[in-house]
Amino acid sequence: MTLELGSKSPNVFFADVLAEDDAFRQKALEGFGMFALNQGEVCTCPSRALVQASVWEEFMALAVARVREKSRPGNPFDTETRVGAQASNDQLEKILRYIEIGKQEGAYVLLGGGRAILEGR
Repeated sequence: MTLELGSKSPNVFFADVLAEDDAFRQKALEGFGMFALNQGEVCTCPSRALVQASVWEEFMALAVARVREKSRPGNPFDTETRVGAQASNDQLEKILRYIEIGKQEGAYVLLGGGRAILEGR
């Protein structure tokens, strides 16, 4: 389920999403990874995921693997790139500050969590 709540769009994943290794599971994992697209400029771009505790570890392992495989940072002119640059340096710095605040409040990073240093221009 995706909810548009004033640009704070949580995705909610219940245990049944992992009941079968089927198209439903794959679509849910795809939906989880949508946070990495459009630099967050879409109202329904997920900004958080709420995952039922009983499947949290399994779901997150699958979700992180999916994001690692599908979100290829790089030059936005390269057709293989799936994550381009942020809209501005100010936005990048804001994101990096939020990551640090999250860590200070007890969050931990499962993938990324810092400035991507890429080859080329």
